[in-house]
Amino acid sequence: MKTVYLLGVLGLSTQTSLLFAQDSAAIEVSGFVRLVGGILDDSDAAYQGYENSLSFSQHSLLGLQIDANITDRWSITTQLVAHSANNNRSSIEWLYTTYQLNNAWQFKVGKLRAPFFN
Repeated sequence: MKTVYLLGVLGLSTQTSLLFAQDSAAIEVSGFVRLVGGILDDSDAAYQGYENSLSFSQHSLLGLQIDANITDRWSITTQLVAHSANNNRSSIEWLYTTYQLNNAWQFKVGKLRAPFFN
């Protein structure tokens, strides 16, 4: 029987703010990492890129998000994600601008994935 041992998932997140002279102009930089390691207990087997030596290169990733407030109403957001596996393409996941009309209305235009946390 072939067994895959996944060592776990380590998620880290950090956020830093860079403030400029104006109160409305600010840049926030945040990031995250997902570190997944795996090893097989059989030297003759391979499964999804894992072999009988410890590997972190199949499902790990690194992300960086930059939010820039241009004015009180306009902002720009971008998120870059780097995948460790060769079959996943590293790319810009988000790149959009936001216009805050008032407290009830907000408009976003650009590349935005499923807005689960909005």
